[in-house]
Amino acid sequence: MHPSMVLFIVIYGLDWVATVPPTVALCREAFGERGTIVFGWVFAAHQIGAAVAALGAGVVRDKLRLLHLRVVGGCRALRDRCGALGADRDPGLRGGAGDPARCRAPLAAGTS
Repeated sequence: MHPSMVLFIVIYGLDWVATVPPTVALCREAFGERGTIVFGWVFAAHQIGAAVAALGAGVVRDKLRLLHLRVVGGCRALRDRCGALGADRDPGLRGGAGDPARCRAPLAAGTS
């Protein structure tokens, strides 16, 4: 086996172990016994979203022959999702999720 493949396997395995068990634990904590079912739906939605993003990037590249639109579109989608998730969480802070004051607020308050 090629050394770069071994390195990829190790890094991917560590990534899996670092993210999946904590996500399962959070789902079980939030949803009780049905948490594993919720995790299954979260995992499926993640896979479907990744497939749609990959398909969209491929269509943009093939139809328009523009590579940079994939990056710009992905960044805008990420920005919009982050803003939608955090914009109304704390009305006392100015701005949305991208606001630097918002990012520092929990640390300034002494919580983590």
